[in-house]
Amino acid sequence: MVSQTAAATAKPPKVKKLHKMNHISIGDIIIWIIMIFCIVIVLYPILSIVSGSFSNSELVLRGQVGILPKGFTTRNYIALFSNKKLWPAYAYTLLYTVVGTAFSLFLNFCCAYPLSKRTFVGRRVWNFLLMFTMLFSGGLIPSFLLNTQVLPWMDTIWPFTLSGCVGAWTVIMIRTYFESIPSSLEESAKIDGANDVIILFKIYLPLSMPILATFGLFAAVGQWNNYFGPMLYMHDPSKWPVALLLRQWLFVDEGTGASGVGGSEQAYAIPQVARNYTAIVVTMLPIICVYPFIQKYFVKGMMVGAIKG
Repeated sequence: MVSQTAAATAKPPKVKKLHKMNHISIGDIIIWIIMIFCIVIVLYPILSIVSGSFSNSELVLRGQVGILPKGFTTRNYIALFSNKKLWPAYAYTLLYTVVGTAFSLFLNFCCAYPLSKRTFVGRRVWNFLLMFTMLFSGGLIPSFLLNTQVLPWMDTIWPFTLSGCVGAWTVIMIRTYFESIPSSLEESAKIDGANDVIILFKIYLPLSMPILATFGLFAAVGQWNNYFGPMLYMHDPSKWPVALLLRQWLFVDEGTGASGVGGSEQAYAIPQVARNYTAIVVTMLPIICVYPFIQKYFVKGMMVGAIKG
């Protein structure tokens, strides 16, 4: 009995823990090499442009500036931001971007919802018409006549924010995303008395944040960089966006001998290569700063938070 008690109370022998070695395979090395190569390809042009905007213009013209600035100077930015028309242009650009992105997301979202339902009457016909617009379009001249003669939209924001904000490819992608959402969620909501509007905005909208954030970023970038639409329909220079204002500064004023954006002598005194680099940085920097705040939606799963207690 004593031996049995002693054997029961005896501590088990210590077992050495086996630590798994983290082996790096050849496939991992190849993936890392490919990723580093892609990062260098993407970052090198951006760093070169930023470096050229802060470098001495003569060194830039000689091709002596790489990814690090040489002859560091802020003269290019001082000349650009000294113009009084730049800040209103930023304000109008922000207005056009917000309005155009909001209309684009709302209309594409509402258009994709009924097309994702198999019980929707005429679903095949509407899908065919949607696909037809991807292959054939009216073109620029009919759009111009529609926005200027049929609709009184000249010198307004609607031709380049509302007109054409619904895209067939965007609707199809959102429709496909809706079709992957389990129908049990919608059935449960209908049992609780929810109608289609409540289901759309209370169930589909929260679950669709990743894809809406993705297409919202695409729409915002397109609106931010859009200069052709305002150039056609906005004849008032005081309401030009940044993209059109900087285009005027870089190309038109250079060819006609005018003095920069809205008559800035300091801006025109800068060599054009420095003006180009500075204009690119000023145009792309705000939209790049928005990306980290939207990136979190890209990695979220579709069903995160779908069922709560």
